[in-house]
Formats: sequence, C-alpha cells, structure tokens
Amino acid sequence: MKKTLFILFALCLSVVTAQAQQWLLSGFLSEQPMVFNPAVAGTDKEIPVTLSHRSQWQGLEGAPSTQILTIHGSVNKIGGLGLSLLNDQTGPARQVGAQLAYSYRLKVREGMQLAFGIAPMIFQHHLDLASLTTDEANDPLLAAASESALTFDANAGLYVFTDQFSIGFSIPQLLKSKMYFGEDEITSRLHRHYILHGNYTHKINDKFTLQPSAVLRYAYSSPGQGDILVRGIYQEKFFLTAGARISTSTQPTDALLLQGGVKYNQFTLGYGYDYAFTTLHQGSSGSHEIVLRYNIPGDVKKIKEDESGKGVKSNEGKEVKEGKEVREKKVKEEKVKKEKVKKEKKKKDGETTDQ
Repeated sequence: MKKTLFILFALCLSVVTAQAQQWLLSGFLSEQPMVFNPAVAGTDKEIPVTLSHRSQWQGLEGAPSTQILTIHGSVNKIGGLGLSLLNDQTGPARQVGAQLAYSYRLKVREGMQLAFGIAPMIFQHHLDLASLTTDEANDPLLAAASESALTFDANAGLYVFTDQFSIGFSIPQLLKSKMYFGEDEITSRLHRHYILHGNYTHKINDKFTLQPSAVLRYAYSSPGQGDILVRGIYQEKFFLTAGARISTSTQPTDALLLQGGVKYNQFTLGYGYDYAFTTLHQGSSGSHEIVLRYNIPGDVKKIKEDESGKGVKSNEGKEVKEGKEVREKKVKEEKVKKEKVKKEKKKKDGETTDQ
C-alpha cells in the first residue's frame, strides 16, 4: 500500500510541477497584466479591480480551473501598488496564493515612461490523494493522504508605456523556490518563466480602434508559447477579439482564441472561448473564460501630467505643490526672459542716443 501511495503521490506531484511550468494561463492577459508583470501596477489612469474565472478543457474530469482577483493604483505620482489573489485547481492539486506588487516609474521622454516592478508572492500548494479512485477504495491510509507545502517566491518586471503602445518583460517565480511535501520532505521546484508582452493602439476614426497585442512566454523544459491577438473596439464600448495560441511544440497552433465584451460606465464585462487544436479537443468543449472589471474613478490627469513634468490637481481640484525640478526650471526660464528684455531695452536706448 505504501508503494501505491508513493506512486500516487509522485503522480500528483507531477501535476504540481506542470502547474509551476505554466504560469496561470489566460486569454485575457491584457485585462490583468499585473499578475505576471508587477511593473504594470499603478500605470492605469484609474484604479482597476478585475475578477476573472477560467474553465480550461471543459468536459474533461480534473481539468484546470483558475480564478484571479487584482487591484492596483498609483501612489505618490511615481509609484504603484497592487494586490493579486489567485486560486488554481488541476485534478488533485490546488494552489492558492497572493502577491503584493510595487512599481517605480521614470520619465524616459515626453509622453513615455519606464516602470520597474517587484512582487513578493506566497503560495499554498495542496495535494489531495483522497480524491483519487484506486483499486483499494475506502482505504484509511489513502483517505488521510493529503499534503501541503508553503512556498515563497517573487516576480520582477520592466514596463515601457505611452498612450499609444506598451511593451514589457517579466520573470515570474524568479527565485525558483522549492516545495517540500510530507514528513519525507519530497521536493519539487518552481520554474522560472520569461514573459514578453506588448500592445499597440491604432485609432482608425472617431468610432473604430484597432488594438493588436502579443504575449510570449517560456519556461525551462516546456515548449515556448504565445498568444497573438487583434482586438477591434467600437465607440470605446464594445470589443471583439480574434487570435491564436502558438507553440514551439510539434503542434505549432495550439488553439483559436475568440473574445467579446462590453463596457458600460466604469464596468467592463468580457467572455472568451478557446478552441484547442490538440488531441484535447476530442473530449472537451473548449475553454471558457469570463472577466469583470470595475474602474474606481481616480485622478485621470495624474500620469499624463507626471510625464510632462507639470503639477497635478487632486480630485477636489486643489493645486498640488510642484516638484523642485519644475520650480527651478521655471526660475531659469524667467531669468532668461528678463535678460532678453533687458538686452532689447539697452539696444533701443542705444539707437535713440545715436539719433
């Protein structure tokens, strides 16, 4: 029985390892980029609160199910804070976690900023062997065979953004922490990921906007994977998205991605469907995802005016004290202006004397 238990435990552990090799797959990564790149925290002009649910490979027993809640906002004009809560279930393996993101922004040039981000994270990994069916049903040893492991790690990232485009690079699970299960301390290790993402916004006219985007990801001992999407937006209220999930494996196109959504005031509701081209589609109706976002009204001028170096106004409309550099710049400009006026006056006085 112990041998059987060890084999089952090893199989469950392989599921946990597979989870670690695939960082929370989602078709709506553009709605919750802070999950994998902490540098995004605080770069929105409002405070977005986003909840998503994904049911992968619907119809297959033990298929992955993922829920993510994120919130982030700007702090002190040049920083950002964000919180992510995550729950992921795949067969007998479950992971629940949280990460706290902090970002710091620098002005690159007029209208462009560079953000650096770090996010400490904590995860509870749980293996439930009792949920498995074996020939030795109702065995008390198997029923009690559940193990947990607490893991600490961190995500790090860079993010460059303007009003028209953004590009970012991040490394989730940077520390490659180990997980220890059971009294025998059977171990598994988190895998470091490398994610490159970006989007571009092209306004066709007053009603239509086109927004292509891409997310490319790679983890050690796993095929590289990427989502290539094109979103069409109508009157800033409705959107439709089509794209493909590509892979470096023997099956170059993993899935077809389709999405649609609507925005009403501060709310955005979206639905996504993935149709897999792999053998998984034979027993599955596809993957379904829903996302709900609410934008808490904030200081919509803050980021734009930070980029230009101007003072900003609070929600009450009161003037916020300008930075030292801005004041010094104004003093120099005034000094140059006065010198110019003084020279012109001397020149005129000289001409009058000659006459």
